Amino acid sequence: MKIKALIPAAAMIFALAGNVYAQNGDLQLTVTPKADSVKVGERIEVDISAVNSGDPLTDFRLYFEDQEIYADDVLETGEAAEKEISLLAWERDIASGGAINISADANELVEPVAVTVHVTVLPGIEPGTEPEGNPATGDKTPWGAALALTAASGTLILIKRK
Repeated sequence: MKIKALIPAAAMIFALAGNVYAQNGDLQLTVTPKADSVKVGERIEVDISAVNSGDPLTDFRLYFEDQEIYADDVLETGEAAEKEISLLAWERDIASGGAINISADANELVEPVAVTVHVTVLPGIEPGTEPEGNPATGDKTPWGAALALTAASGTLILIKRK
């Protein structure tokens, strides 16, 4: 097997209309967020694709931060590894710029191919801290204390506990 000279991934990061990709030799890693911005409490969804156009890569892995999210014994020539991840946006993500770090590694790579993509996180409701009641109607009754019944006519009836 012929091993090609590899270009450091840090020098090969490009941004294309929402896509961010890096290339290391014949491995191209592309990370595409499904939205440019989300609110706190919403999901950040990201599509990840690693395409090998060179020699087979053994012990191939994709990582989010330092967590393995995809593994393959061999990523063959012309093969693509694809993964979709979904992350919950938190208040702390506003300050960090919604940075999502993805990397790909294999035995034949001198260093991993790494990409950082940013999704703008806007203020919203922190998960787990939703106010009680229905803010849309101004009703302050906790929904957990309301009992929903369906009448024989199919009408929804709400009975509130005092």
